[in-house]
Amino acid sequence: LSLVNAEGGEERFTAGKLAMLLADHGTLRLVVLNACQGARIGQDIYAGVATTLVRRGIPAVIGMQYDISDAAALELAQTFYETLAENLPIETALAEARKALSLGVEESAEWGTPVFYTHAPDSVLFDGVGETAVSPAGSAAPEAAEPASTTYLTQIHELLLKRFDEAELQTLCFYLGIDYESLVGAAKPGKAMALVQYCDRTGRLADLRKQVQAERPLATWPEGS
Repeated sequence: LSLVNAEGGEERFTAGKLAMLLADHGTLRLVVLNACQGARIGQDIYAGVATTLVRRGIPAVIGMQYDISDAAALELAQTFYETLAENLPIETALAEARKALSLGVEESAEWGTPVFYTHAPDSVLFDGVGETAVSPAGSAAPEAAEPASTTYLTQIHELLLKRFDEAELQTLCFYLGIDYESLVGAAKPGKAMALVQYCDRTGRLADLRKQVQAERPLATWPEGS
């Protein structure tokens, strides 16, 4: 990240340096990286700034996986913080921000730019929202989640194929902040499997489950892990 120092010049921060700076702030619950490609990762899942911060103990981070325009960044911030200030869950605030980007910034696909990373139980970040509060950011960083079993992932894939048509699958991705077109796969079956595998790699199967159950309350989520 390139930040402005006290003299008005540029100061570069690596992901590790920023994580070290923020990790000692025990009351810190959420970091929003409203900058280009703050969530961008290469082959190493922990290479991006957002994922590095979460791994170092920050409970939740929102980063940008693609370039974002000034207009979209302002729209995102305004809607996100206004919704969050209404004591609504962070996923709801981010979903509203994505809607605002989709509707408010003409001819833009930037609604898919923000990505949410968290290790907080049930994504609960603040006292008074949900039943529990997360441990301070300065506590020991969590271990990386173990990959789910192939059987479990296959069952989730089958559930998506059975319960969602392709347009509905695109909508599901929209609310998860995932670019459907960027998923590597042929037609609906391939895209659905790519979605499941992506959520497994990024530790977002719980987010996928929550969104599926919100849209299909009668669907039975597979047992196992």
